[in-house]
Amino acid sequence: MKGLKVITNPRNGFRVITLHYSANPEKATPEWKARTKKGMPDHGWMREMEIDYGAMGGQLIFPQMREYEEKIICQPFDVTHFRKCGSIDYGGSRSPFSFHVYMVDYNDKKYAIWEHYKIDPYLRNHAEAIKTCPYFEGLEYITIDPACNAKLPQKERGPTSIIQILAEEYKIYTILGNNNREAGRQRIADCWYNLEEEEPFFYIWPNCVNMIREFKNLRWPEEMKDDVVGDDHAYDECRYFFMSRPQRSVREEIDNRPRWLREQERERTQGIAQLF
Repeated sequence: MKGLKVITNPRNGFRVITLHYSANPEKATPEWKARTKKGMPDHGWMREMEIDYGAMGGQLIFPQMREYEEKIICQPFDVTHFRKCGSIDYGGSRSPFSFHVYMVDYNDKKYAIWEHYKIDPYLRNHAEAIKTCPYFEGLEYITIDPACNAKLPQKERGPTSIIQILAEEYKIYTILGNNNREAGRQRIADCWYNLEEEEPFFYIWPNCVNMIREFKNLRWPEEMKDDVVGDDHAYDECRYFFMSRPQRSVREEIDNRPRWLREQERERTQGIAQLF
């Protein structure tokens, strides 16, 4: 059958079946290819559609960050009435601790709006920095690297975890992030699809300098054996945020009725409630 290929992995004997788009006669035309490839970089097409997993070796993962920086990086504005969440990637004592605040507007567009990114072996310093964030009290939830749920040896009180320490000692409560790397990457990439003609669905404020730097420089490894090449701490916790399926903000309905009428209805509602 045209487009069907069966490959046997020589190391483990597993069989992999791939089905190329050309198996469908309606898609095996230059016109369909030109229409579908529109807005997709060549290496992305080779990997996703031509099933060449080595095609992206050494390529930028998010070339949009360099090509359309002026679209993706936007100026701050009032986010008081929008839903906000946080996300953490714990780097240990030798790698950066990354925390960002994200906002979702009425149109389901996402924004990275605040950043704490620092190498510091002391968790309390990161916790204090998070709690000084002007948006901290309004966060709906904070996702965190699921590896932070692993037990650590504590001489004083026995094994505990980063998640437990943040909650018990610093009142920072978190939920486990979904570490599906490919799905998380794809959700971010989908927000930057065809930026030549479309507007982004994920924006970054200019104060998030380390996130911008990471997204500009992340590359696929040459042999496609590892996840990414380059600093990926902000990128990782960004994936946790996207995989949490954040909900769009909802506009508050404004009651334009006269004040006396609103108070009358409130009194009537309270009276009915007292009957029960």
